[in-house]
Amino acid sequence: MSLSHGKGRNLPKSSLSNPLLASKGNFSILPVRPYAPGPALHTTLLGSGMQIHHLTPILNVSDVDASIAWFEKWGWRRCWAWYDQVMMMDGDPRFEALKNSGKAGTPSFAAVGAGHSEVFLCRDGQGGKGLPDSTDYEAGSRGVWMSIFVEGVDEIHQQCKAAGLTVLMLPTNEPWGMREFHLQHPDGHVFRVGQGVSQG
Repeated sequence: MSLSHGKGRNLPKSSLSNPLLASKGNFSILPVRPYAPGPALHTTLLGSGMQIHHLTPILNVSDVDASIAWFEKWGWRRCWAWYDQVMMMDGDPRFEALKNSGKAGTPSFAAVGAGHSEVFLCRDGQGGKGLPDSTDYEAGSRGVWMSIFVEGVDEIHQQCKAAGLTVLMLPTNEPWGMREFHLQHPDGHVFRVGQGVSQG
């Protein structure tokens, strides 16, 4: 079974289901929120209707290779990449020879992963991108916003800072029980990286 990302290009199912690609990243992303909903809400969310097995965001990026490198700086790993020029994934046995000959070109689509989560990267398509057009980066944002629930939020912030990544908001204890910081991708996407904290 495959997933299509447009123009007839086929991709395999979630790379996280492939044990060959399930290597560990430098940090873990929690697959659920760090706080549990009450029984009534839990029943409402899970007890009826469509059952979703996995959800993967797709980010519109200017440069897939550069975006993979950006994610790797704060603990993600490269899972796979698709090359339109040769209609092939980098895991194909024929790919290395094409790459060495200079015929492969650059990837147009790829996946990065950490823990049980992944993000797809699409070159110049499938969503908006762009840096904020005002000093209010929340109101002026043109990219995608995502919340990531982690362990060791302050350590991850230090890793991002050491790597020279753009941190828009320092780790802050919020009144809703989260300690989080805001991290900006070069194409304007923003990650709210947070961890549940006890209140009291």
